[in-house]
Amino acid sequence: MVKQSHRSVCEVAFADTDASGFAYFTRIPAYVKKAEYALLRRLGFKFYESAVAGWLRVRVSCDYLKQVRFWNEWKVFMVFEKIGAR
Repeated sequence: MVKQSHRSVCEVAFADTDASGFAYFTRIPAYVKKAEYALLRRLGFKFYESAVAGWLRVRVSCDYLKQVRFWNEWKVFMVFEKIGAR
């Protein structure tokens, strides 16, 4: 499969924020991973079959455009150049 994209709306959980209410930048990839799995489910991929060891990523990048706070909704938009078997 080539050039798949996906948008997902996330809401920042209290547990993912610091004392000022801003999301820890290290928690953002967990939200992205959740959105990624939503796309793969939509495409019909099955997870954790006996022959599948997991999903390997060759390269991942993230642009932080602004901070997000507790209860903020924000969007994850991702583009997959290629989803393959290797």
